[in-house]
Amino acid sequence: MEPEFHYGQTALIKYQSSPDYDGQVCAVDNVSMGNAFIKCVTVEEDGLLLQSLNIEKDRNGERKFPDIKLYWDDNPRIIGKVVAVFTPIEINNIF
Repeated sequence: MEPEFHYGQTALIKYQSSPDYDGQVCAVDNVSMGNAFIKCVTVEEDGLLLQSLNIEKDRNGERKFPDIKLYWDDNPRIIGKVVAVFTPIEINNIF
């Protein structure tokens, strides 16, 4: 979810089953496909619309991270909202 969230960062998630507002950044589990996402979530009548903050395009001018639609039949589950992110640091020789 560049530019706000970067590869290797850790996200802190507050458990809740629905976003507070459309477009809120949430962790979503796509139960039927066995994968999860951190995306801007909009609840729609027929499912969840997941949108990326990253607007980067490939050489054909297409978005590298297009919107994803998860239909209710696919059993998507909102895990919770992202409340913070941080980059872990490695500590060597603690003892």
